[in-house]
Amino acid sequence: MYWNPRFIIGDLTTQSIEEVWNSPRTLELAFPKQENFRDESICKKCNIFAECYQYHNKCYVDVVKGYGDENWDFPDPRCKFAPPFIYNLNPE
Repeated sequence: MYWNPRFIIGDLTTQSIEEVWNSPRTLELAFPKQENFRDESICKKCNIFAECYQYHNKCYVDVVKGYGDENWDFPDPRCKFAPPFIYNLNPE
């Protein structure tokens, strides 16, 4: 995830930690707005979105591994409404 442009929140060679931590991109990832999710994501119309996202424990790594980079806005795999994985997280 370190070099995935979708998850780069700043540049510590040109910004302070405080600037990066409070950057618009950081805040967007930490406090997503339901209307910004794509229609393909079940989160877009989920009735418990606000309750779910108040805990800030979504694992984007598992989401991207299980659903693909294009589906980064799918729910955390632990969500009871999460669809089946597109990709196997434990290939044999």
